[in-house]
Amino acid sequence: MEEELNYATVVFKNGGSPQKVKAAGGTVAAGGAAAGGAAAAHSRHFVLLLVCLGILCVLLIACIGVIIYIFGVMKAQEAVAENVIHLEKENVIHLEKENHRLMMEKEILANEKEILANKTDLLTRDRDDLNRTLRVIMTFQNFQVNTFCPDKKCQPCRESWIPFQDHCYLFYEQPPRWKTWTQARTICQKYVSDLLVVDSLQEQEFINKHTKYYYTSDHAYWMGLLKNEDNMWIWIDGRNETLGFWIQERVKNSGAYAMTFPGHNATASWGPSWHGFQLKFICEHEALIRTPVKTGTKLLHILLLLVTAAFGIICVVLVSVAIVLRNESVRLSLLSTAL
Repeated sequence: MEEELNYATVVFKNGGSPQKVKAAGGTVAAGGAAAGGAAAAHSRHFVLLLVCLGILCVLLIACIGVIIYIFGVMKAQEAVAENVIHLEKENVIHLEKENHRLMMEKEILANEKEILANKTDLLTRDRDDLNRTLRVIMTFQNFQVNTFCPDKKCQPCRESWIPFQDHCYLFYEQPPRWKTWTQARTICQKYVSDLLVVDSLQEQEFINKHTKYYYTSDHAYWMGLLKNEDNMWIWIDGRNETLGFWIQERVKNSGAYAMTFPGHNATASWGPSWHGFQLKFICEHEALIRTPVKTGTKLLHILLLLVTAAFGIICVVLVSVAIVLRNESVRLSLLSTAL
């Protein structure tokens, strides 16, 4: 049976000549081809849209990832900053504690240094006293131990001698008590001493306290002061006289030897006299040992030192407690902030 063919005429708007399209089974072949082309174009647009959406999703995910990363970095930096602040506060507290410990050690060392300095002063004084005692002993040709150290306990001065500022003084009263200047000095030298040499106002006041009026107002006590060849007043130890405790109305009197008058002001007690005038006299020598400090005074000094040391320790303890309390308060505030 022969296949029946039908033909149709298709007219295009662009003015082209009509073409014949073969149709089979009542379906137009040219119309089907046009519909297939439109579907393919629509499919391509859809794929392109999907690709764009995919790209947008990838970009969105990338942005979200970047944001999450940046947020994580910022949180990490905040955590590091908080740790740094916490460490700095802990370091400050540690440094304060260390500083307090060092201050306490410094205070202790200062106290120990003061104690050692006091001990050194005592040892130095003892050494100087021993050297001084030895020097005094060496001035005697025959040192009489029993005279200076009765009952094996040494005294600064011998019996009948009066101690003052590490010197001993004898106000000679044995008969005959009145002597010329030369005789008086000879007697003093027999006692391993010499006539009085005044070194200060305090010493002159001491002399005036232990001298008294006798016979007439012109009678006084010989001392170791005389004129030299240049008509200058010098002491028997070779030093020039510089104190000037002269009685003005007696300065013009003749005489090359000086005497000290009792009952006068300490700054106006001296006057000149001639060599042969017989008077009382005063001998002086260096004390064997320094004048001992009274026990009560020494105990009071020690008590004051102990009270001062105790007060310093109490102050250090109070400061330590205050610093510890402040550090605990700071630590608790840090913990509350962290919580």
